[in-house]
Amino acid sequence: MLADPPQATVRLLNSKTPYQPGVSLLPGDYQLEIALAGYEPARVPVRIANSDVTMPVSLKRIEQPANYRLTVQPNRRPPGCAC
Repeated sequence: MLADPPQATVRLLNSKTPYQPGVSLLPGDYQLEIALAGYEPARVPVRIANSDVTMPVSLKRIEQPANYRLTVQPNRRPPGCAC
């Protein structure tokens, strides 16, 4: 698994074997979850049959809405004003 960004967490969802790069698995169908805060998690099906499998997976960054600042200034009356 070649995850982008590389610090993403990869989990095997339907196996008791924890994921680590180069993990040895029996032939079969597996479900991977790749996640990292600030990115949309991805679930990827993987079939291991007659050879090793290396998969590149790129996570999509969650777009954050723009932040704007709000400043409130009290309405100041000029000195001596009877407004």
